[in-house]
Amino acid sequence: AKFNVLEIHEHFETFLDKREHAIECLEGVRSSLKLQALGEEPQIPGASLIYMQDHQMDLSKAVNRLGFQLVSIWDSFTKLIASLYPYLVPNCRSIWDDAKEVRREMCAAMEAAESGVGFPDFDWTDEGKR
Repeated sequence: AKFNVLEIHEHFETFLDKREHAIECLEGVRSSLKLQALGEEPQIPGASLIYMQDHQMDLSKAVNRLGFQLVSIWDSFTKLIASLYPYLVPNCRSIWDDAKEVRREMCAAMEAAESGVGFPDFDWTDEGKR
């Protein structure tokens, strides 16, 4: 389990790096669009289109890598859950059994209260409250 947690942490750190790179690529696309909207033309004809396509391609690759990191985090998390599952199930079952027993006791108590039978260890009368 410790290895899985370290693996998740490593993938998350890489995800953060990839996210920063994707943001930088997005800023490049934004700046290209802004220059294009302002009508600024580079000295070489058609260079702005090539420059814009390069930024778009970089952004596409960055987002693809970001998605891959998310898949890697998900896979590592699934491995962690699979490694912990055998230890969690017996505890969950015992808690579930306890919860079912409490529910049965509460239902019996409600039926007894509705029928007016009362409980042997608790006095429901006004005298018991004094």
